[in-house]
Amino acid sequence: MRQEYLSQLTELLSYRVSPSVVQSTVEYYDQTVIELMESGYSEADAVAELPNPKAVLASLVDEPFPSTKRKLPLFVIILLVISSPLWGSLAIAAAAILFSIYIVAWCIPFTGFSIAGGFIFGGVVAMVTSPWAFFDAMFMGVSQFGVGLTILGLGIIALWLTSHLTKAYLKVHQILWNKISRSWQNKKVVYA
Repeated sequence: MRQEYLSQLTELLSYRVSPSVVQSTVEYYDQTVIELMESGYSEADAVAELPNPKAVLASLVDEPFPSTKRKLPLFVIILLVISSPLWGSLAIAAAAILFSIYIVAWCIPFTGFSIAGGFIFGGVVAMVTSPWAFFDAMFMGVSQFGVGLTILGLGIIALWLTSHLTKAYLKVHQILWNKISRSWQNKKVVYA
């Protein structure tokens, strides 16, 4: 009973209040149960005397955690505003460089698909037009068909390699996107 109550309390308080408050609250109610049991209560009766975990959470959330944000001095705010053309342009340049790196990285799969498409198209055209080369000379027709078949095979290989490379790019993109979105989601208000 006691462990169930404490685990419910811990689970309910997690992500709603700071970890130190969770620990101190759980320790307080654990100590309260122990004291009640020493006074003659059974474990079930001692747990029954405790408030509902939701009521504990409500009492903690009603009183906001004191703000730990420091107010910036006025001269720092003025300095930031005055220097904003410098740091603002540097921030924009850094964002543009990161975006450019991202675009250039995606140019590699795009180029691979372009090469694969060109090889496949060229191979098919060479194979389809090879019968007209037979009219000039037999070896030219056979050579054109063979070259077309080789180019088509290279195009299929390039398409296969590029599709696997693109899957790896998408996995890396998903991992980065998840990390960025988690970092934004973790910025939430914590109440004590």
